[in-house]
Parts: sequence; C-alpha cells; structure tokens
Amino acid sequence: MLAAGPGQAGPLNREPAQQRYNPAAETMLRVPGVVGLYEDEALAVLQQAGLGVRLERITADDPRYRNQEGRVVRQVPGTGGVAMVGATVVITVYKVAPEMREETVDTWEDEYSGGWIPPAPEGVEYGDDAEP
Repeated sequence: MLAAGPGQAGPLNREPAQQRYNPAAETMLRVPGVVGLYEDEALAVLQQAGLGVRLERITADDPRYRNQEGRVVRQVPGTGGVAMVGATVVITVYKVAPEMREETVDTWEDEYSGGWIPPAPEGVEYGDDAEP
C-alpha cells in the first residue's frame, strides 16, 4: 500500500485541455532552405515566403566551396528556423565565375539599394540630370 506523502501527486486532472492561443504565432513562419540554390532562385524562394533578403558575397577563393560558384553556401537563420513574416534572411553567395557572370548578378545589390538605373530604351539617352 502506497501512502501519499508531501512529494506525491494526487489524482490527475482529466478535464479537457484548454486551447492556447498565441497571436504572435500568426506572423511566424519556417525559413525555407536555400543553401545550394543559385542566387536568383534563392531570392525568389525567400521573397515568395514573405521574407526579406540581405545578400553577402565571398569573393576570395575558398577550397571549401569548390564548384559552388554563384550558389548560396550559407544562410542565417538556417533551414527550418523560425522567423517573423518580413524578417531578413542573410544569404552568402560564393563568387561567380567570369563565364557565369550576368548583368543581373552585378546590379542586384545596387538595384535594391536604390542606386541602380535601368538601361535606356533603344534610341533614348539619359543626360546627367535626366531621370529614367
């Protein structure tokens, strides 16, 4: 026969559990994994998920990232991490080989920082003080 002492629990409460509600959970999402994707693919995936992106580049040769030119090699927060909608994910892209370089790769950071000016349409020239 067991006796209930000071360290013993009484009978379990068998009432139905109350549903918990956390309003902050409505603005949270799981961060999709983009490591291994090309830069433009990673940007699209993260932006479609409702996240902002900050792009960092590794420009020096690094044998750890051999054959990964133009691909995302690191992301913070990582795959499956939790972030608020609109939060910024930092992705790191290993340098782009010259034969893979396109105009959009060079202009992406400037475009989103407000410094990029699109090319003039055929037959139009922008002057020093002209706005596109």
